[in-house]
Amino acid sequence: MFAQGHFDSYQNFALIVTENIMTWGKQLLGVFLFWIPRSFWPNKPFGSGHYIAGELGLDFFNISANYSNDFGAIVLSVLHNSPLAKIIHFSSSQKGRFSKPNLDFLLPLTDIKWVKKTLLWIYKFKYSAHFKELCEKSDRVVLLSDTFRDEFLFFTGKNWFEHKITAISNPCSFSLASDYKRQKKEKILLFVGRLSFGQKRVDLLIEIWNKLYRNFPDWRLVVVGDGPDLGKAKEIASNLETQRIYFEGRQNSEPYYDKASIFCMTSSYEGFPMVIAEAQTYGAVPVAFNSFASIADVIENDKTGFLIQPFDLDDYVNTLSALMSDEELLQTISKNCVESAKQFSLEEIGDQWLELFNSLLKENGENN
Repeated sequence: MFAQGHFDSYQNFALIVTENIMTWGKQLLGVFLFWIPRSFWPNKPFGSGHYIAGELGLDFFNISANYSNDFGAIVLSVLHNSPLAKIIHFSSSQKGRFSKPNLDFLLPLTDIKWVKKTLLWIYKFKYSAHFKELCEKSDRVVLLSDTFRDEFLFFTGKNWFEHKITAISNPCSFSLASDYKRQKKEKILLFVGRLSFGQKRVDLLIEIWNKLYRNFPDWRLVVVGDGPDLGKAKEIASNLETQRIYFEGRQNSEPYYDKASIFCMTSSYEGFPMVIAEAQTYGAVPVAFNSFASIADVIENDKTGFLIQPFDLDDYVNTLSALMSDEELLQTISKNCVESAKQFSLEEIGDQWLELFNSLLKENGENN
């Protein structure tokens, strides 16, 4: 039974034993001499996965091999987050981690200029070699936003690998609302995402709503999502005796986008804020902290949403108050959002990937 299942490490080990796959030191030799290209060593040993696949009659392609170019493959690496935002906003992004051992009182110290510089140096020291190796072994490194280019080059240096870096955002899989009508919207502030106090900072949103709800009795806050801090979020709302906040759990988010007038994001950092593009598709006006570079790809301030100085709760409250009090402003921004979301359609993003594939194939053909 251990040789069946989902092809994890334990199962692969069991298959090696049951199929009597023995290479008598050849694979170990391949480990020590990994740096020799297959073009110079045609009989260079393969990994265990290759042998297991052969015994089972399966094809095997190790797309993560260190030297995939030995096989003539074009290698693309995709980085799905901001390389630096977690450190730039360390005191916010690490809130959850430091709260568990009751050490969150130390976090304000990380906002001191020399402490932040020290953290950046440590982070660069730890990951520079990793990102340089990623560039060396990839034909292209694809970031989620061109605004992350400088963050990535912080680790690799600007002269060596800049030509290998490109950017393609994630697509929005929702169909664009061709029949969008503002009048079907309800007086709802919406949060959609994983409930964590580290990255998503839903605890800040509860504080913001606690400052707002008394002045807007017709409005409500709806929280869609699950996560490790769902219980704590409910506890905060209960302790503050905050009213008209509804925790819906994990749900299909589309009906909520369709009803919501305003979408709230309070993240410390994101790779690409896809939930904002999804909300815009349904005309929900986004409000978010300007806490990571790629947010500017999705929100043009005062036109397709509103950007708030990072973690300034009063600024956030004032912006929401102005929006909730001005139906004409909501309607104008809402229409702009629907139009803006078209740039993230599957067709638009798909064309960018096809263009990249074609350029790499052409480049590879010219080099061979």
